[in-house]
Amino acid sequence: MAAYLTLIDGTIWFPYGIERSQNKIHPHQWQAQMYICKHGGHVSVNPIHKDFGKSKEFPPDLKPYFLAEHSLRLLDSLERWFLTDEGMDYTEQFKNELRLEALIFNCHKVYPPGDKNSPELSEKGQSNFDQNHIKKVRWMIKANSMAVRESLGLSISVSSILIDLNRRLQANELYHLQGKNDDELNLMKLPSHSAIYDLKTGKEVHKIYPLNSQELTEMWWSKFIDFGGWKAFDGI
Repeated sequence: MAAYLTLIDGTIWFPYGIERSQNKIHPHQWQAQMYICKHGGHVSVNPIHKDFGKSKEFPPDLKPYFLAEHSLRLLDSLERWFLTDEGMDYTEQFKNELRLEALIFNCHKVYPPGDKNSPELSEKGQSNFDQNHIKKVRWMIKANSMAVRESLGLSISVSSILIDLNRRLQANELYHLQGKNDDELNLMKLPSHSAIYDLKTGKEVHKIYPLNSQELTEMWWSKFIDFGGWKAFDGI
C-alpha cells in the first residue's frame, strides 16, 4: 500500500499518486485545525527578538496561534470591513457563501503537505530539482483546497475579496505575533498593520491574544452550523 496519513477522524489520506482518488473529505477532519499552528508555530504574544539568547527563560505569555483562529479572524474582517458596507448590494445567499468560504479558509491545510510558509513555496533562486519539488507541493495544496471547496458546493477559486482581506490579516499577525514593523511589512509587499478586535467581545484591542483549542472548537463549529456547512454532507 502507498504511504498514507491517518487523519483525526480515523480515515486514511493518500498524499501522492493515483491513490489520491480514494481520499474522502469529511468535516470531522477539520477539527485538526484547532491544534495546528499558523506560521509554523513561530508566533508569540510577546515576540522573541535577537536578545532572547541572553536568557534561558521563555517569555511567560507564549501561546500557540492556531489555523482556526486565522480563519475566524478572516471571517471577522469580512463581516466588519466588507459585509457591513451598505453600498454593497449582495444577496443573503452570496453573503453566507462568503462567510462559509472565510470560515473554511484553512481547512485544506489539515491534509499533507499542511500549512507551508511563503519561503517554502518560492522557486526563486532554487535549483531545478528543488523547483520541481516546490511545484509538486504547490499542486498538492491547490488540489486539497479545491477538494474541500467542492465538498461544500463552493466555487473552486478563492474569492478575490478574501485574498485581499487575508493580506491585511497576515500583516496584523506578523506585526503582533512576530514583531514586524510597518516598514518590514511594506518590504514584504504587505499593507501596514491595522486595527484588531477581540473575537469574543468584538471590542478593539491593542494586541492579539490567541484563543485556546477549546474556545476555537466551540466558536468555529457553531459558525459552521450557522452558515449551513453540514448541508452538503447530509446523509453521510
